[in-house]
Amino acid sequence: MAKNELQAQQNASLVVNNSFVDALSQQLLEKQNYGLAFPSDYNVTNALTGAYLIMKETVDKNGKCILESCSQASIANSLMDMATLGLNANKKQGYFIAYGGKCQFQTSYFGNITLARRNGLKSISAEIIYEGDNFKYHIENCEKVIDSHEQDFMNIDTDKIKGAYAVAHMEDGSVKVEVMNIHQLKKAWNQRQGGLKED
Repeated sequence: MAKNELQAQQNASLVVNNSFVDALSQQLLEKQNYGLAFPSDYNVTNALTGAYLIMKETVDKNGKCILESCSQASIANSLMDMATLGLNANKKQGYFIAYGGKCQFQTSYFGNITLARRNGLKSISAEIIYEGDNFKYHIENCEKVIDSHEQDFMNIDTDKIKGAYAVAHMEDGSVKVEVMNIHQLKKAWNQRQGGLKED
């Protein structure tokens, strides 16, 4: 192992270690006495320990371990963000990203679904709109309503995506619709590490 790599690992272990994670876990558990609530099936200590192990293997854009390149305060804040949302990086419900020397927790698709289910989501389905599709929707009482989507099998081409939409059915019987064109989708993808670039 190169001397610089060994030094980097030692520096990372000084910034964040098991006792750091244990102390953070204790802080969060104490906050339950003041109203902080976690889902009944959520184990804060397990989630934080798992996240710490993931962070040890996560690198920034320069190939440095984020435990070394990010500030201790931002690492603590990102772990707190994950825990207060009741999410678990081990379950792919989010990931840690370094931006300008600061660590951030970013919720993944699976994390968003988990949060939505806790808030009444019954089911969700999504569909891609391709060039040549006949897609219509209207807005009623500030809510989008899908009128029709006709798609020819020959329209399906990943180079000709025009947009997409998702329909969420809630436990209370309500329906939520989100529609995005390709430009909105690319901007959303770009918020993730390694997202597609806007043409």
